[in-house]
Amino acid sequence: MNNPEKLSGFRVVGTNPIRPDGLDKVTGRAVYGDDFKIAGMLHGKVLRSPHAHARIKSIDTRKALRLPGVRAIITGADFPKPSVAMVPMGEGGYVDMNDTADNVIAKDKAYYDGHVIAAVAADNPHVAEEAVALIDVKYEVLPPVMDVRSAMAPGAPVLHENFNPGAFFMKTQKVLPNASRLELGAGDIARGFKEADVIVEREFTTETVHQGYIESHICTAQWDEGGQVTIWTTTQGAFAIRDQVAIVCAVPMSHVRVVPLVTGLIGRIFGAGGGRERIVESAIRAGQRNEPRSTGAEALGLKVGDDVRHQKFGEGVIIDIVGAGDKAEARVRFREAGEKQLLLSWAPLEKL
Repeated sequence: MNNPEKLSGFRVVGTNPIRPDGLDKVTGRAVYGDDFKIAGMLHGKVLRSPHAHARIKSIDTRKALRLPGVRAIITGADFPKPSVAMVPMGEGGYVDMNDTADNVIAKDKAYYDGHVIAAVAADNPHVAEEAVALIDVKYEVLPPVMDVRSAMAPGAPVLHENFNPGAFFMKTQKVLPNASRLELGAGDIARGFKEADVIVEREFTTETVHQGYIESHICTAQWDEGGQVTIWTTTQGAFAIRDQVAIVCAVPMSHVRVVPLVTGLIGRIFGAGGGRERIVESAIRAGQRNEPRSTGAEALGLKVGDDVRHQKFGEGVIIDIVGAGDKAEARVRFREAGEKQLLLSWAPLEKL
């Protein structure tokens, strides 16, 4: 390989070309996701489920919101239901966007150990990490499904009550509560076995195999005053990320711009499709909720994290404030009534 034989009549075949991105990577000029910085950048941390399968009974973010330097906290309740169910994803077939949205951040249930429950945006990563530890989550632990065999067994715990199998290369069929089936075949299988001289039957079990990267999964998102977002991330699937972000965050596709940064992918040129195209709406939504705003709530002495009381809805905590003057609105998470968006000039809040 170091001294390939030069073949006559070919410009490329038989040569050892220099990788076009090789020089930038070995000299340190390449900009990876962790190298990218913008002024005034906030930092995100996520709280993950410690359970493989659990129903989320409640999430209390009030202590975390009071921590100085915390700009916002989001949970699954902040995300709208995707308006599009199935979308094509290139060689990956069709993807259920409801499943994708649930994987971004848990809504009613945590489906695996490590599933994101809440995300914090703060002035620096240390404050964000401290705030994550202050979030109180109550779980109802459910029986887990730990492998493929147990997931397919009769009476297995059902993870997704509305499981949609989607498609991989072609449409798959739902055959069990937790499983779908895809069959590909050619020729006469029965005849092949009948005419075979030797039949060898074995069963093999292996761990999941995935390509490797030499950098972390990093995403930076910036929203402008016009409601458009620019995303800088390590990916080779910019358009797939754009499409999924638009659906999961319920924003027009024309408002999402994705800028691919250098990837440290080792393996197939399209290998990024297996992992580098994972969307990162949790960080994006946190950034969306944390753009500096001038608000009319300051005149009322209210800010994000304040405990308040409403005449009708009772006690709660302010989780976001938008608008100015008479149009200032507060989004409040009430203990009994859930989340409400209130126009402060019409629905005054009493600070506790």
